[in-house]
Amino acid sequence: MPLTTTAQEILKAAPVSFSEYLFTHDGRRPYYERKMREIWKAACKEAGFKISQKCAVRHSLGCQLLDDGAELALVQEIYGHSTIEMTRRYAKRSSRKVLDALEKRGKVINIERRIENK
Repeated sequence: MPLTTTAQEILKAAPVSFSEYLFTHDGRRPYYERKMREIWKAACKEAGFKISQKCAVRHSLGCQLLDDGAELALVQEIYGHSTIEMTRRYAKRSSRKVLDALEKRGKVINIERRIENK
């Protein structure tokens, strides 16, 4: 998959390193998979929840794509889900986006409460 323009800009702006790796945890060695899992598990424990790193990254990407206006069908294709219902289960709009949409709607419907005599 090609790098986005933003990713290319970040890489160009990264400080010069004497390591052959772009991201290092000690200035020389890369963040290898086991180290990333250790960091992730510690963060989850601190936050008080349990989710796999892979699932969290996929979920985050899907939610961000929806918030940026991507169609649900596109997110389904990226996730590789066979049904749109499965995608709906995992990718949701952020509560901030939902609130923004409701506030921008601008219409308010007054509902009168009727009390019936019994």
